[in-house]
Amino acid sequence: MQRVVSVFIALLFGLSMYTSAGADSSGIGEEAQMKMTDVNNISLCVKEAGSGPDMYLIHGRGFSKESIDPLFTYYQDRYHVISYDVRGHGETIAPGEFTLDDLSDDLAALIGEYGSEKPIVIGFSMGSYIALKTAERYPDLLSKMVLIGTRGGRTHSPFPTNDEVGRALESFDNITDAQDVAIPALVLTGEYDVINPPEEGQIVADVLPDSRYAVVPGAEHMAYNDNLDFVVSQIDAFLAEESE
Repeated sequence: MQRVVSVFIALLFGLSMYTSAGADSSGIGEEAQMKMTDVNNISLCVKEAGSGPDMYLIHGRGFSKESIDPLFTYYQDRYHVISYDVRGHGETIAPGEFTLDDLSDDLAALIGEYGSEKPIVIGFSMGSYIALKTAERYPDLLSKMVLIGTRGGRTHSPFPTNDEVGRALESFDNITDAQDVAIPALVLTGEYDVINPPEEGQIVADVLPDSRYAVVPGAEHMAYNDNLDFVVSQIDAFLAEESE
Protein backbone atom coordinates (compact mmCIF):
# COMPACT_ATOMS: atom_id res chain seq x y z
CA MET A 1 0.00 0.00 0.00
CA GLN A 2 2.83 2.41 0.85
CA ARG A 3 4.34 1.72 -2.58
CA VAL A 4 1.05 2.58 -4.33
CA VAL A 5 0.69 5.81 -2.33
CA SER A 6 4.22 6.82 -3.32
CA VAL A 7 3.41 6.19 -6.95
CA PHE A 8 0.34 8.43 -6.81
CA ILE A 9 2.27 11.17 -5.05
CA ALA A 10 4.95 11.03 -7.74
CA LEU A 11 2.35 11.15 -10.50
CA LEU A 12 0.60 14.13 -8.93
CA PHE A 13 3.95 15.87 -8.49
CA GLY A 14 4.71 15.24 -12.14
CA LEU A 15 1.37 16.74 -13.16
CA SER A 16 2.15 19.78 -11.04
CA MET A 17 5.56 20.12 -12.68
CA TYR A 18 3.95 19.89 -16.10
CA THR A 19 1.36 22.55 -15.25
CA SER A 20 3.99 25.03 -14.18
CA ALA A 21 6.30 24.17 -17.09
CA GLY A 22 3.48 24.40 -19.60
CA ALA A 23 3.13 28.13 -19.01
CA ASP A 24 6.63 28.62 -20.38
CA SER A 25 6.24 26.41 -23.45
CA SER A 26 4.30 28.94 -25.53
CA GLY A 27 7.50 30.10 -27.20
CA ILE A 28 7.35 27.27 -29.71
CA GLY A 29 3.77 28.02 -30.72
CA GLU A 30 4.66 30.51 -33.48
CA GLU A 31 6.82 28.03 -35.38
CA ALA A 32 4.99 24.80 -34.64
CA GLN A 33 2.30 23.61 -37.02
CA MET A 34 -0.77 21.90 -35.57
CA LYS A 35 -3.09 19.61 -37.47
CA MET A 36 -5.36 16.59 -37.17
CA THR A 37 -4.05 13.51 -38.99
CA ASP A 38 -6.29 10.51 -39.70
CA VAL A 39 -4.79 7.09 -38.97
CA ASN A 40 -6.44 3.79 -38.08
CA ASN A 41 -9.93 5.33 -37.99
CA ILE A 42 -9.00 8.01 -35.47
CA SER A 43 -7.71 11.59 -35.76
CA LEU A 44 -4.40 12.25 -34.01
CA CYS A 45 -3.66 15.82 -32.97
CA VAL A 46 -0.13 16.39 -34.29
CA LYS A 47 2.39 19.17 -33.76
CA GLU A 48 5.52 19.58 -35.88
CA ALA A 49 8.36 22.04 -36.35
CA GLY A 50 11.87 22.25 -37.72
CA SER A 51 13.66 20.53 -40.56
CA GLY A 52 16.15 17.72 -40.89
CA PRO A 53 15.88 14.05 -39.90
CA ASP A 54 12.48 13.07 -38.55
CA MET A 55 12.17 12.72 -34.77
CA TYR A 56 8.97 11.57 -33.05
CA LEU A 57 8.26 12.44 -29.41
CA ILE A 58 5.67 10.45 -27.43
CA HIS A 59 4.31 11.68 -24.09
CA GLY A 60 3.33 9.75 -20.97
CA ARG A 61 -0.02 8.64 -19.64
CA GLY A 62 -2.26 11.42 -18.34
CA PHE A 63 -0.36 14.11 -20.23
CA SER A 64 -0.45 15.52 -23.76
CA LYS A 65 2.05 16.39 -26.46
CA GLU A 66 2.78 19.70 -24.71
CA SER A 67 4.26 17.89 -21.71
CA ILE A 68 7.26 16.89 -23.80
CA ASP A 69 7.88 20.43 -25.06
CA PRO A 70 11.30 20.75 -23.36
CA LEU A 71 12.64 18.14 -25.80
CA PHE A 72 10.54 19.49 -28.68
CA THR A 73 12.02 22.96 -28.21
CA TYR A 74 15.57 21.70 -27.82
CA TYR A 75 15.56 19.56 -30.96
CA GLN A 76 13.45 21.59 -33.39
CA ASP A 77 16.50 23.56 -34.60
CA ARG A 78 18.20 20.38 -35.85
CA TYR A 79 15.40 17.92 -36.55
CA HIS A 80 11.93 17.77 -38.02
CA VAL A 81 10.24 17.17 -34.67
CA ILE A 82 6.79 15.60 -34.51
CA SER A 83 4.77 15.10 -31.33
CA TYR A 84 1.17 14.01 -31.00
CA ASP A 85 -1.61 13.34 -28.55
CA VAL A 86 -1.84 9.59 -28.01
CA ARG A 87 -5.29 8.00 -28.11
CA GLY A 88 -7.35 9.13 -25.14
CA HIS A 89 -5.13 12.14 -24.43
CA GLY A 90 -5.25 15.83 -25.27
CA GLU A 91 -7.23 16.45 -28.43
CA THR A 92 -7.11 12.85 -29.68
CA ILE A 93 -10.29 10.96 -28.86
CA ALA A 94 -10.22 7.24 -28.05
CA PRO A 95 -13.17 5.54 -29.80
CA GLY A 96 -13.70 2.61 -27.46
CA GLU A 97 -11.31 0.01 -26.13
CA PHE A 98 -7.74 -0.33 -27.41
CA THR A 99 -4.46 -2.05 -26.55
CA LEU A 100 -0.77 -1.19 -26.50
CA ASP A 101 -0.56 -2.87 -29.91
CA ASP A 102 -3.11 -0.35 -31.20
CA LEU A 103 -0.99 2.52 -29.89
CA SER A 104 1.98 0.98 -31.65
CA ASP A 105 -0.03 0.74 -34.87
CA ASP A 106 -0.99 4.42 -34.53
CA LEU A 107 2.69 5.43 -34.38
CA ALA A 108 3.57 3.22 -37.33
CA ALA A 109 0.67 4.65 -39.35
CA LEU A 110 1.67 8.23 -38.46
CA ILE A 111 5.23 7.55 -39.59
CA GLY A 112 3.77 6.18 -42.82
CA GLU A 113 1.61 9.29 -43.31
CA TYR A 114 4.71 11.46 -43.09
CA GLY A 115 6.73 9.13 -45.28
CA SER A 116 9.50 9.11 -42.67
CA GLU A 117 12.44 6.87 -43.45
CA LYS A 118 13.99 5.32 -40.35
CA PRO A 119 13.01 8.09 -37.91
CA ILE A 120 14.25 8.54 -34.36
CA VAL A 121 11.66 7.97 -31.63
CA ILE A 122 11.85 9.32 -28.09
CA GLY A 123 9.21 8.06 -25.66
CA PHE A 124 8.54 8.99 -22.06
CA SER A 125 6.84 6.50 -19.69
CA MET A 126 3.79 5.26 -21.64
CA GLY A 127 5.42 6.76 -24.72
CA SER A 128 8.45 4.55 -24.11
CA TYR A 129 6.21 1.47 -23.99
CA ILE A 130 4.75 2.51 -27.35
CA ALA A 131 8.21 3.09 -28.82
CA LEU A 132 9.55 -0.28 -27.70
CA LYS A 133 6.43 -2.15 -28.77
CA THR A 134 6.72 -0.50 -32.20
CA ALA A 135 10.36 -1.52 -32.51
CA GLU A 136 9.35 -5.08 -31.68
CA ARG A 137 6.41 -5.26 -34.08
CA TYR A 138 7.91 -3.17 -36.92
CA PRO A 139 11.60 -4.15 -36.92
CA ASP A 140 12.53 -2.15 -40.03
CA LEU A 141 10.65 1.04 -39.22
CA LEU A 142 12.91 2.98 -36.83
CA SER A 143 16.59 3.92 -36.75
CA LYS A 144 17.10 4.58 -33.03
CA MET A 145 14.95 4.94 -29.94
CA VAL A 146 15.26 6.65 -26.58
CA LEU A 147 13.22 5.27 -23.67
CA ILE A 148 12.79 7.61 -20.70
CA GLY A 149 11.23 6.38 -17.46
CA THR A 150 10.42 2.96 -18.85
CA ARG A 151 9.67 -0.57 -17.74
CA GLY A 152 9.43 -3.88 -19.56
CA GLY A 153 5.88 -4.71 -18.57
CA ARG A 154 3.50 -5.31 -15.74
CA THR A 155 0.92 -7.86 -14.71
CA HIS A 156 -1.13 -5.34 -12.75
CA SER A 157 -1.18 -1.56 -13.03
CA PRO A 158 -0.91 0.52 -9.82
CA PHE A 159 -3.12 3.15 -11.47
CA PRO A 160 -6.93 3.21 -11.81
CA THR A 161 -8.11 1.18 -14.78
CA ASN A 162 -11.59 2.63 -15.18
CA ASP A 163 -10.75 4.27 -18.49
CA GLU A 164 -9.56 3.05 -21.90
CA VAL A 165 -5.94 4.10 -21.33
CA GLY A 166 -5.77 2.40 -17.94
CA ARG A 167 -7.16 -0.83 -19.34
CA ALA A 168 -4.72 -0.71 -22.26
CA LEU A 169 -1.82 -0.55 -19.80
CA GLU A 170 -3.27 -2.86 -17.15
CA SER A 171 -0.94 -5.59 -18.31
CA PHE A 172 1.64 -5.70 -21.08
CA ASP A 173 4.88 -7.45 -21.98
CA ASN A 174 7.68 -5.63 -23.76
CA ILE A 175 10.42 -8.00 -22.58
CA THR A 176 9.68 -11.28 -24.35
CA ASP A 177 10.40 -9.90 -27.84
CA ALA A 178 12.88 -7.19 -26.83
CA GLN A 179 15.84 -9.49 -27.44
CA ASP A 180 14.97 -9.41 -31.15
CA VAL A 181 15.08 -5.60 -31.41
CA ALA A 182 18.10 -4.78 -33.54
CA ILE A 183 18.09 -0.97 -33.48
CA PRO A 184 20.26 0.98 -31.02
CA ALA A 185 18.47 2.10 -27.87
CA LEU A 186 19.18 4.52 -25.05
CA VAL A 187 17.40 3.95 -21.74
CA LEU A 188 17.25 6.79 -19.19
CA THR A 189 15.71 6.66 -15.72
CA GLY A 190 15.45 9.34 -13.05
CA GLU A 191 17.51 8.63 -9.95
CA TYR A 192 14.45 9.12 -7.74
CA ASP A 193 11.79 7.74 -10.08
CA VAL A 194 9.29 5.82 -7.92
CA ILE A 195 6.87 5.09 -10.78
CA ASN A 196 9.38 3.23 -12.94
CA PRO A 197 12.47 2.94 -10.72
CA PRO A 198 16.01 2.65 -12.07
CA GLU A 199 16.02 -1.13 -11.71
CA GLU A 200 13.08 -1.35 -14.13
CA GLY A 201 14.97 0.62 -16.77
CA GLN A 202 18.03 -1.53 -16.19
CA ILE A 203 15.99 -4.66 -16.89
CA VAL A 204 14.89 -3.25 -20.26
CA ALA A 205 18.41 -2.16 -21.15
CA ASP A 206 19.84 -5.56 -20.23
CA VAL A 207 17.45 -7.36 -22.58
CA LEU A 208 17.89 -5.07 -25.58
CA PRO A 209 20.84 -6.30 -27.70
CA ASP A 210 22.21 -2.83 -28.56
CA SER A 211 21.48 -0.55 -25.62
CA ARG A 212 23.02 2.07 -23.39
CA TYR A 213 21.72 2.87 -19.91
CA ALA A 214 22.09 5.89 -17.66
CA VAL A 215 20.50 7.12 -14.45
CA VAL A 216 19.59 10.82 -14.53
CA PRO A 217 21.03 12.47 -11.40
CA GLY A 218 18.56 14.23 -9.12
CA ALA A 219 15.59 13.45 -11.37
CA GLU A 220 12.22 11.89 -10.68
CA HIS A 221 9.88 10.33 -13.25
CA MET A 222 9.85 13.26 -15.71
CA ALA A 223 13.62 13.23 -15.94
CA TYR A 224 13.78 15.72 -18.82
CA ASN A 225 11.96 18.29 -16.63
CA ASP A 226 14.22 17.75 -13.64
CA ASN A 227 17.59 17.58 -15.39
CA LEU A 228 17.20 18.57 -19.04
CA ASP A 229 20.91 19.28 -19.56
CA PHE A 230 21.92 15.77 -18.56
CA VAL A 231 19.13 14.14 -20.57
CA VAL A 232 19.89 15.96 -23.82
CA SER A 233 23.64 15.44 -23.37
CA GLN A 234 23.01 11.69 -23.21
CA ILE A 235 20.63 11.77 -26.18
CA ASP A 236 22.99 13.93 -28.25
CA ALA A 237 25.91 11.59 -27.64
CA PHE A 238 23.73 8.61 -28.50
CA LEU A 239 22.44 10.15 -31.73
CA ALA A 240 25.98 11.10 -32.74
CA GLU A 241 27.13 7.47 -32.59
CA GLU A 242 27.53 5.76 -35.94
CA SER A 243 25.19 2.83 -36.36
CA GLU A 244 27.03 -0.38 -37.05
